[in-house]
This record gives sequence, C-alpha cells and structure tokens, in this order.
Amino acid sequence: MKSSKLVSYTGLSPNHSGRRTHAIDRITPHAVVGQLSVERICGCFAGKDRQASCNYAIGADGRI
Repeated sequence: MKSSKLVSYTGLSPNHSGRRTHAIDRITPHAVVGQLSVERICGCFAGKDRQASCNYAIGADGRI
C-alpha cells in the first residue's frame, strides 16, 4: 500500500485487506475524543470485533 511521504507510522487493521478496491473520491473525517497518539488511534481499529479501519489518523502531536 502506497502512503503519503507525510506518514510517520503505519498500523494495519485486520479489518482491511490492504488493497484499494475503489478510487478515492471522498474523505470522511472522524473526531477522536481525547489527546491520543497516532499509535493509540490505530489501536482503536486493531480488534476484529470493531469491524472498522481507517486510512489516516492525526495524533495529538500532529504526526500522521
């Protein structure tokens, strides 16, 4: 999976195949309550029981 040069951390969710199956034609921002690191935000998507994934997250320190 090709990522932006701005990305400093990659955490793959088991809920996403890693393959893009549709052209990017929109974004859906989600707000995370709390001052979380990008690693902690990605951890929110780590469990298969969540049945969710995200493409990018911005941590409290601005890392992507």
